[in-house]
Amino acid sequence: RLDRRWPQGSGAVLAINSTCGTIEASSVRGQNMLSNSGFERVNGTPFPLDWTVQTGTEGTNIVADTKPYRGGQAVKFIGNGSILHNIYQVMGQGPRPAIKSNTVYFFSARYRAGSGTLTGGTLSLELRDGNNAQISGCSVSQTLNGTTTTYALVQGSFTTPLALPTTVRAVLTFSVAVPNTQEVLVDEMVLTEGAYLYVGGPCCAVIAGSSDHELDDRMSRTITKTANAWQQELD
Repeated sequence: RLDRRWPQGSGAVLAINSTCGTIEASSVRGQNMLSNSGFERVNGTPFPLDWTVQTGTEGTNIVADTKPYRGGQAVKFIGNGSILHNIYQVMGQGPRPAIKSNTVYFFSARYRAGSGTLTGGTLSLELRDGNNAQISGCSVSQTLNGTTTTYALVQGSFTTPLALPTTVRAVLTFSVAVPNTQEVLVDEMVLTEGAYLYVGGPCCAVIAGSSDHELDDRMSRTITKTANAWQQELD
């Protein structure tokens, strides 16, 4: 409050790219870093290309599906009440950029039930090491109980630790198993580096919905901060 600009705010102006699952393996901040995370390209199984199965069986309980959020394909996980499906990509391998330490990242995805209403399961988007162990704090999850056949959004952010393992995987998994015979469809998975509105300020990303953003699209977001009295004296 000692600043001459109080209470005007920062006055920050920043250009931020809008991204989606169609954009692939970009090293540009704010753009999607994953490849084929809209699950559009599939093999004959059918199973999405560029993804590796850690847990589950390609073509049996993890398959491509033609009920997408956008585009023509999604990926479908068929539960049996015990298996924790897990598919991943190695970051920094092939066209995908590497994950940086001490950096804010955003994960998001769209999900729905294959049919009916789900009675359990927890969907998780995580960074893991080469031994499939979660990197501390690098996880976004969503409980699936009550999910219907309408696509919903799971999203969140985290800051990577100062020391990262040699191998970093971007993982789509389930921390609680999908109930027997029930199906979960996932589409439009995005991993992107956040952009700070100003130094020390809020960090954000702009991720498209079911269709791309157009020129002159407008949106607003209210940012509310909870600060102790002494913090308000700082710039």
